[in-house]
Amino acid sequence: MTIWLTLAGLGGSSVPDLICASLPKGISAAAWETVSGGTSLGVNAAPEYPWVVAVEGGDRQAVQQALERILAAAPGSAGTPEMFEEIYRRGDAVDIAGDDRDVFYARVAFNPAVLEPLNEWYNNVHLPEVGEAGLRAGRRFQSLDAVHTYLATYRPDTLDVLRSDAIDAVRGLGGFENDVTGFARLEARTVARCFGAID
Repeated sequence: MTIWLTLAGLGGSSVPDLICASLPKGISAAAWETVSGGTSLGVNAAPEYPWVVAVEGGDRQAVQQALERILAAAPGSAGTPEMFEEIYRRGDAVDIAGDDRDVFYARVAFNPAVLEPLNEWYNNVHLPEVGEAGLRAGRRFQSLDAVHTYLATYRPDTLDVLRSDAIDAVRGLGGFENDVTGFARLEARTVARCFGAID
């Protein structure tokens, strides 16, 4: 089954209400408190939004509608949502509401000429090596809103993993650095999560 993921940054001073009771079955949602971000591997900066709301499931329209409902009920301003299709997951990957560990994601746009070897490297070399170094539960998504753009999500045991020697040893983009046309990274903590309950 195809899995769709959509997410958006959100303002406000309190944890977003995921309105769990009104989400349909098969849909899951999570709110992440942003910790740091950046537009290069070695730079940490304050994220644009204090929260990210994410929704996923097997029905693209239901996923989109669920995020719209959550954002409409939120008191803060929201960024433009982006929709993704899952293209790969490690065996230890979990649904966004499946656990409460920290979250790390990298959103990268690439030159289309390298997409085939890049995907081969990312799925079969990079995800296993960063998994061994502590970035668990790797998943990859392709953006439906931005061409040649991918999102990789991970569930580290703690965000300190990102500053470990083990991660430093495998950090990078496998020689594809010159083919990157856009990059953003985000570290976050899961502060709310739920599975839809309406039949």
